[in-house]
Amino acid sequence: MHNSYEMTPAEAPERLSGELNAAAALEAAETDQTALEQQEMDAAAQAGGTPELEAEQQEMDEGERLGYSSDYYKHEMAAAIKNDNKIAYENAKRNYAEKVAKEQAKEMERKAKNAASKK
Repeated sequence: MHNSYEMTPAEAPERLSGELNAAAALEAAETDQTALEQQEMDAAAQAGGTPELEAEQQEMDEGERLGYSSDYYKHEMAAAIKNDNKIAYENAKRNYAEKVAKEQAKEMERKAKNAASKK
């Protein structure tokens, strides 16, 4: 008998696929908010933002340099499912969604800067 933390071998790939799709939907919803927040912070920094905003931006930039990629967290999700570790899976899923949103926001910002520089 399986409890809520155990999966049959046949359920694991199907659950991973479903969870990755759910995580992708979550990250897409969060991407717009993250991009908007980043744009606000960039605008404040360009306009001589407050020391608090500048410190927050510096902290975010430092985190980007030290952090892992979304691929790392995707791998962590798969490993947690393989090991039937629900807590590790939930943590990796949250980190994956956050990281993908940040990566997409950064890519959108890069594209916007490139488009602006071509004008």
